[in-house]
Amino acid sequence: MTKTEDAQSVESPVGTDLPVESVAVPLLKVSDLSVVHRTPASSSTVVSGVDLSIAPGEMVAVVGESGSGKSVTAKAIMGLLPQGLHASGTIAFDGKNLMDLGARQRRAMRGNAIGMILQDPFTMLNPVMRVGRILIESLPPELARRPRGEKRQEAIRRLAEVGIDDPSVVDRYPFQLSGGMRQRVAIAAALACDPELLIADEPSTALDVTTQREILSLIKDLQRSRGMGVMLITHDLRLAFETCDRVHVFYAGSLLEVAPSADLEHEPLHPYSHGLLLSEPPADRKLREMLSIPGSVPAPDDVAGGCAFAPRCRWASERCTESRPELVDLGNQRWSRCLRLAEIRDEMAEIRARVEVGVDEVSGETRGQLIQVRDVVKQFDNGKQGVRAVDGVSMGIGIGQSVGIVGESGSGKTTLARMLIGLETASGGDIEIDGIAATDWSTLSRRDARRLRSTVQMVFQDPYSSLNPMRTIGWTLQEAIRTHDPKVTDVSARVADLLETVGLPAAYAQRKPVALSGGERQRVAIGRALAAQPKLLICDESVSALDMSVQAQILNLFGKLREEQGIGYLFITHDLAIVRQISDYIYVMHRGRVVEHGPTSDVLDRPRDAYTRKLVDSVPRSDGWAT
Repeated sequence: MTKTEDAQSVESPVGTDLPVESVAVPLLKVSDLSVVHRTPASSSTVVSGVDLSIAPGEMVAVVGESGSGKSVTAKAIMGLLPQGLHASGTIAFDGKNLMDLGARQRRAMRGNAIGMILQDPFTMLNPVMRVGRILIESLPPELARRPRGEKRQEAIRRLAEVGIDDPSVVDRYPFQLSGGMRQRVAIAAALACDPELLIADEPSTALDVTTQREILSLIKDLQRSRGMGVMLITHDLRLAFETCDRVHVFYAGSLLEVAPSADLEHEPLHPYSHGLLLSEPPADRKLREMLSIPGSVPAPDDVAGGCAFAPRCRWASERCTESRPELVDLGNQRWSRCLRLAEIRDEMAEIRARVEVGVDEVSGETRGQLIQVRDVVKQFDNGKQGVRAVDGVSMGIGIGQSVGIVGESGSGKTTLARMLIGLETASGGDIEIDGIAATDWSTLSRRDARRLRSTVQMVFQDPYSSLNPMRTIGWTLQEAIRTHDPKVTDVSARVADLLETVGLPAAYAQRKPVALSGGERQRVAIGRALAAQPKLLICDESVSALDMSVQAQILNLFGKLREEQGIGYLFITHDLAIVRQISDYIYVMHRGRVVEHGPTSDVLDRPRDAYTRKLVDSVPRSDGWAT
């Protein structure tokens, strides 16, 4: 919220009056917004009765799990709803109702008055255009008509504004830039026409922790210097609390809570917000078990008759399902859609207090060495000069041990993992897995190769791209079972056992990946890896793209498998809060080298290397209980 002494509330002309601090009229005021998906055969609700406002110079967060309606609301504001989706209600921008404008007028608003940054800058930047041309085409007409040299200088100036001081970047293509630089170029393009409002849809989710902090700090600095309004869509509550003035909590297409960031972090006033907060892995301590919200987000029409969150709420009663609760003004600019808040408020506070002190450091003792890496090097030749992705790395992983590798993108983490499972061959050094020399898998006997594939399995970041979309889950698991144990007799029973192990019903064997949520697909990917009965799972950013509640479910599943089956982990991540929860021992990699390693708590609480300190300092922090 903008910290002004003369701030005043602006009342909404419709039922729910959400407060905004502004000198007069909010920059953006969304009233009773609904979005419906219509087909010739049926219609379904996507967003239902959303009210939202943003003042000039205010940064507002929109949070919630996938399927909550966050991005659809942003696309409705931008006038970019896909075919078949129809919006109703009022979207007032600068006093004008955008719903009354024609298509041509809405196009004129986009970029000029309202800019947007997408999660993946590669989808926002034309891959066959150089950066300079991308920026020049984004400039307002009065600048785009200038001579070529002036336009080039303007593009260079715009890049400098977002922290890219190298003028040669204007001559590069997006694929020649790092993820962080591509996102900076995308921000420069979105701000080229100096919009009054910026919508940032998960702008830092796929970035490593230091780049993430740089991008969010950049957006915050530009917002302050320009006096822009900003809508930040994110599933990361830590980012929302650190960077935003107010938070709007979305669920099943509607708003469940609205509050100032500091107040929501200190005390959520809806069971769903409470659950999201508890699902966030704390950055400064290890929990006995991650708390998570059971189930997944329902379709709005499936819960239209009552509280949308009731099917997943531990405090739900019969009256919660009888009618849809209103968004109630609680005072102090706080709003909540919970019928039982007065009854459960103290209990929610007690649960949060218990989680705060729930520390349980797991012993890092092992039952012998499973993997030994000695002075491993990986050199890639690009025709001009070699790139040393891994440079003299040594490490050990014990049987049943959970080891983390952290570092920025390009530090060599994934390349090292790919060498451990035979997808890359080391240029030098030695790798030994379960007593077998595994530096070059092409030299292994068939027997040793099969044994290694059963010993070490990998779970990738995106489960959808690693599962065959045309095959059922049962077929995928059966193939994995037969590959690793051709003599197995009752394959169907084994499939059912795997699904039960990862917490999925046996009936899911008949489904295809498209019918599963992101968390369920990741469980299937884990089940497929478990079909080999491995001693070690290599998890490469395997929870980074998941919602916090789903992420907590997967982390708990990893803990359960380790406890019940003795499976060890090599966990590759850029999230230090996650690595604290899952790992006993961590290695910090930077530019292909290990710069620091040791027990997790020692390295994260008392980092000795300057690079490790930079990573630790980049973790989003605020004054609430969660950090």
